[in-house]
Amino acid sequence: MTFRPPLQMARDADTTPDHMSHTAQEVLERATLLDHDIRNAAADILGGFENADLQALDETSRHHLDQALQACRQMLQLSQAALTLATGDTRFIEGPETAMCLRNFMRTLSARYNGLPVTVDHCDPSSGLPQTLHVPLHTMERILTNLIGNAIKYGNGKPVSVTVDLDLQNALIFAVSDQGPGFSDEAKSRLFEFSGRDSENGLPGSGHGLHIANSLARDLQGRLTMETSSTSGTTVSLHLPKQVWSAGKSESSKEMMDLSGQSVLIVEDSRTLQMVLQRMVESMGARATVASDGIFALERLAAQNFDLALVDIEMPRMSGLDLIRNMRRQGSPTSDLPVLAVTAYVLNADRQEIYDVGADGILVKPVLSAIALSEGIETALVTRRSAKEDPLPEVDGPDPTHIDRLLAFCDTQQAQDLIMRLIADLENVALVLERAPKVKDFNELRSAAHILVALSGAVGAVGLQKIAERLNAAAKAKHCEEGNELCTTALDGTLALIEALQRDYEYRFGDHA
Repeated sequence: MTFRPPLQMARDADTTPDHMSHTAQEVLERATLLDHDIRNAAADILGGFENADLQALDETSRHHLDQALQACRQMLQLSQAALTLATGDTRFIEGPETAMCLRNFMRTLSARYNGLPVTVDHCDPSSGLPQTLHVPLHTMERILTNLIGNAIKYGNGKPVSVTVDLDLQNALIFAVSDQGPGFSDEAKSRLFEFSGRDSENGLPGSGHGLHIANSLARDLQGRLTMETSSTSGTTVSLHLPKQVWSAGKSESSKEMMDLSGQSVLIVEDSRTLQMVLQRMVESMGARATVASDGIFALERLAAQNFDLALVDIEMPRMSGLDLIRNMRRQGSPTSDLPVLAVTAYVLNADRQEIYDVGADGILVKPVLSAIALSEGIETALVTRRSAKEDPLPEVDGPDPTHIDRLLAFCDTQQAQDLIMRLIADLENVALVLERAPKVKDFNELRSAAHILVALSGAVGAVGLQKIAERLNAAAKAKHCEEGNELCTTALDGTLALIEALQRDYEYRFGDHA
């Protein structure tokens, strides 16, 4: 039976358009407000940790607080998953690509089970293991905590060990071992199924933990394996192929924006988040000015010039939406000021409303790192620059001189293959551009725009290249309206470029094709 989210069930159950609209909207609004309040509460908790001096605490207390911090981060991810289930709206704002430090992750796991018979490999750099893994931290936490919890439950109070190793193919293997009685072949065959635990073993629980861990492992393109016996206990291992954990760019290698000499206005009513954002902005070299609501922000904007504004959406007296509307009024001195909205509202409809009033980017609360803020600021600045640029250039064809240079070191067969590969890649881009306004897959659109920038530049189609650059920026900022318009223009240009390259191919190789 296919699962349908409650919002979809509400839509299906209602018979009249008015009733359908009312019921669906009610579910959506309740789910959105709940998620908003959870995110705001979590932002205050995380902000409190950021601002507190924990060094004065003893080691055990720091371990407990670190465990609470990790649980809060995990709660946010679960809240987002629950909102997706409730509404069916999966188009949430995506955070930056995550990369986790293996050593820190294992040390946090160790602290989480402090006082229990759990031994965790700390994976020091001298171990030869990779120290940066490009996998989502919260997913790894859910997998390992479910496996460890299951081992503690079935281990009869005996020690549980968590180790990490590399196999001959450089796959990472996280192994969780207990010294319990093991499982029968029949029980083992059902353990990864939904509610697959043996009901006759007398232990509490439903068996969902292993099912969750197995599903998450598959989502990571990894797998779980189990070895069990009545004498040596059970070992459940998570296998992550190298192409999974090594892909991407290290979070620690990403550079923050250099905002030296720039003035940033922070509009936020939470004292805790004011302090967190101010510290992050100042770490990038900027001068920060704080306003606690939209009215105070307008006073600050009238008194001095700013290079960027970070604006909360939900505030007393004047909301962030009304503030941005005021800033974008025709003739206003702040009409071109880059604005990054910082909000706990994450549904697509909320996001679109924020963009419609004039925001250049959106960052979802809680802001978990200065890197996340830096990337949000970069998106807002790029989007504002694009909005201030001249009208879209005319779509142009390839430059024969560029193609001559491209083929200069190719023999006839290589040249034919190269142009045909260019055409095939452009056709793939065209397919994405054609369906993008309907699918609204911004990651796919960004990838296609990036490829189009390279391909059009290679053959000297400068106008199309600039359009592709604008499209890439719009997709990165998730601007639906601007993205749809640019998609249409880029698609026309891409199809025209394909035809021009096909004609060029016939002209050059007509007798050899």
